[in-house]
Amino acid sequence: MHILIKQLKESFRDLKGTSRLAGENHLAIIAGSVAFFSLFSLIPILILSFISSHFFITHTTTLLQTPEELGHFLHSLIPSLGPQVIQGLVVVLKQNSIGDVFSVLVLIWSAYELFESLQFAFAKISSNGGERNRFWATLMSIFCFLIVVIGSTLFVIVSTTDVSILSFLFPRALAGVNAIILNSLSALIGLFSVLGSVTLIYKVMPTQKVKWLNALKGSLLFLSCFILGRFCYQGYAFYFQRANAGIYGPFFSFLLAVVWIYFLSRIFLFAAQYAIYLEEK
Repeated sequence: MHILIKQLKESFRDLKGTSRLAGENHLAIIAGSVAFFSLFSLIPILILSFISSHFFITHTTTLLQTPEELGHFLHSLIPSLGPQVIQGLVVVLKQNSIGDVFSVLVLIWSAYELFESLQFAFAKISSNGGERNRFWATLMSIFCFLIVVIGSTLFVIVSTTDVSILSFLFPRALAGVNAIILNSLSALIGLFSVLGSVTLIYKVMPTQKVKWLNALKGSLLFLSCFILGRFCYQGYAFYFQRANAGIYGPFFSFLLAVVWIYFLSRIFLFAAQYAIYLEEK
C-alpha cells in the first residue's frame, strides 16, 4: 500500500510538471489552433452531411415507413448492391442515428486533416531536438493514424450501437457468434489498436528520442481521458435527447463535434507532452 501511495504521488507530481511545461510551450493555444484547423477543414463535409441527413430523414419519415420500402429506396440509389448487402444497410441505418454516422465522418476526416498540424505541434512541444529520420517518422505516423482512425471508429461504434449488426453485414463470417462475445471482441480490438498506435505515434513523432515505456505511459493517459470524455459525451447526448423529446439532429451533432475535437486535441497533445516530460525528467 505504501508503494502504491508513493507511485500515485509521483504520478501527480509528473502531471503537475507536465502541466507547467505545457503552459511554457503554449499547448492550449496550439491545441486550439489544431482544433480550429480541423473544424475549418470540415466545412465541405458538414454541408454534405446536413443535406444528406435532411434528405434521408425527410424520405424515411414521409414515404418510407417499412424496411422493405427503405430497401427499395437504397436499391434505386445504388442498383449494383445485392439483396444481402441492402438488408445489412437497412439494419445499419435503422439502428444507427444520423449523429453516429456524422461522428464517424468527423473522426475520419479530422484524422487526415490534423496530421500536418500535429507534426508542427509535436515539434513545438519537443524542447530538446535530436537526430530523427523525418521521412521514416512521417510514414510510420501516417500508418499509425490510419490504425487510430479504424480502431477509434470501431470503439465509438461499440460504445454507441449494437454491434450485432455486423452479423447482418457479414453473415458467413460471423454466423452463430454470440452478440456479447462480438461486442467484447470488437471493443478489445479497437482498444488495443488505439493504444498501440498512439504509443507508436508518441515514440516516432517528437523531434527527440522517447523511450517505449514513456510513450506507453503517455498513450495510457490519452486512452483514459478518451474513455472518460466519450462517457461524458454520450451521457450529455442522451440527456439532451431525453430532455428534448428524442430530438437529436445534425446541428446538435455539430456542436458536440466542436467540443469533442477540441477535447481530443488537448488530451492528445497533453499526453504527448507527458511522455516528453518523462523523457526529459
